[in-house]
Amino acid sequence: MEVLVPVIGPSAALRFLLSDFLICHGEKYRPALTACRLAVRNRAAPSHARLCFVDAYVEYMEMRAKR
Repeated sequence: MEVLVPVIGPSAALRFLLSDFLICHGEKYRPALTACRLAVRNRAAPSHARLCFVDAYVEYMEMRAKR
């Protein structure tokens, strides 16, 4: 059983992408990394990083389901 962990803010999203994703590829993964890194540096909107992170997470869950 998986434990749900809240991801609050671009820093937490970036940590999650770098440490908790077991599949570190996919069309949405790299854009999410970039968006979160930029948001952490105040060079992109956190809302954009959130959307990218959610897209990457959905893609990740779909990839896991196919394994």
